[in-house]
Amino acid sequence: MNVVITGRHVNVSDKQSRHIEDKVEKLGRFFNGLHDARVTIEQEGGDRRVELTVAGSNGISFAGQGEATSLNHAVSLAEARVEAQVRMHKEKLNNKRPRTPLQATA
Repeated sequence: MNVVITGRHVNVSDKQSRHIEDKVEKLGRFFNGLHDARVTIEQEGGDRRVELTVAGSNGISFAGQGEATSLNHAVSLAEARVEAQVRMHKEKLNNKRPRTPLQATA
């Protein structure tokens, strides 16, 4: 998955970037159609705001936002919100498929 991390009014260290990339790449285990992610980090006073947008196949995208005093917690909140959306989308797709194979009538 291609992950782009942008910091507004804040510098993001290499260690933090790797942590964010690891969290975002874990979303791929829930849905194989995810291919691009954008993470925007802002700092306002003592709070950090993280906006996470993940693009998937067929033009679908998922977005989540997290705000906390620590960057790791804000990333976790945003990732959890996107994960919930991805899970609901996957469940919606699976519910449209027949659960049992069609049986031929004799």
